[in-house]
Amino acid sequence: MSAEKNMATKKKLTMEDLLNNTAALSIQQLRRGDIVEGTIIEINEREALVDVGAKSEGVIPQAELKGTHYKVGDKILVYVLTPEDRRGQMIVSLKRAQTYKSWSDMVEAFKEGKTLDFTITGHNRGGLIGDVNGIVGFIPFSHSESASDLSLDKAELQSMLDKMVGKTVKTRIIELDREKNRIILSEKEAVIGEALEKRKEKAAKLKEGDTVTVEVTAVMPYGLVVTVDGVEGLIPREEVSWDDDSIDERLGQTQIGDKLDAQVIELNKELGKVKLSIKNISSNPWEELTKSSKVGDVVDATISRITSYGVFATLGEGIEGMIPLTSIPEDMQLSVGQAIKVKIEALDKDKRRLDLDYAS
Repeated sequence: MSAEKNMATKKKLTMEDLLNNTAALSIQQLRRGDIVEGTIIEINEREALVDVGAKSEGVIPQAELKGTHYKVGDKILVYVLTPEDRRGQMIVSLKRAQTYKSWSDMVEAFKEGKTLDFTITGHNRGGLIGDVNGIVGFIPFSHSESASDLSLDKAELQSMLDKMVGKTVKTRIIELDREKNRIILSEKEAVIGEALEKRKEKAAKLKEGDTVTVEVTAVMPYGLVVTVDGVEGLIPREEVSWDDDSIDERLGQTQIGDKLDAQVIELNKELGKVKLSIKNISSNPWEELTKSSKVGDVVDATISRITSYGVFATLGEGIEGMIPLTSIPEDMQLSVGQAIKVKIEALDKDKRRLDLDYAS
């Protein structure tokens, strides 16, 4: 049988069949628990009807509409309670959808560490109770900035807590359990988090190589703790001076509140912190020495230290090299601060190495 005859034996589709098939394809087959967007097409004294693309409109009971300001044409999310009741109607819930959306937002906020508004509605022995995105949440007193003074007597504490009702504070979620309907939040985490975000924003404006003015906030054995435009910074002790022997003296002369110029040498934008250098904005004595001297040159030096294994002498701005004892005459009298002639045996500015020999 030819292909043409096969086609001829098939039932011909009428225009009505085509329309019915198209309509069937466009109708949503909804189940209990589905969250769908719909358009309000009617509001009356008993209910509101919502077009959700199903074969029948969704019905929102009037009780769920109290206190709302929806109107015909508004798009809303609804939760399917009953796909089809005995009368063939689909019953949907506005509140259930809002709760589902709120919990979805909570999960996202928890994952991303977002800051949320928490409106205090009451308190108990453990902390503050309140509303966060339409859901009841809890802030333990140990995580509250606003109600941290629990040393007050009972009457004063009760009065302070009562006055907090209606107040909105910034919080971050620290525990989330949908099954137990449990949301634990922290006001302190939000304060710390927002401070970090601000530091990160300010740190992002800095660039490595920038010369900035910093304010000293602490003088420590490991360096200077400073701030620059609200960003916490550190000048490590090795970045205080080219002359290692003068670092402790320089630290001892620095006081909290001093303003210093320094160069940004490293940025941690994730933590909003910066590492800086004072010595980088002063001339590098090693660079200067390599420009003025070379291996084999005989130059003036000053004895800085005398040890059992060698004599140390400085050249220029505090660059120190060692003279082996074997190169110094046994009968020669030496003292710290004495000027002598030395020969440069090795000079490496990158490794900051200087080897010397006594020059008679």
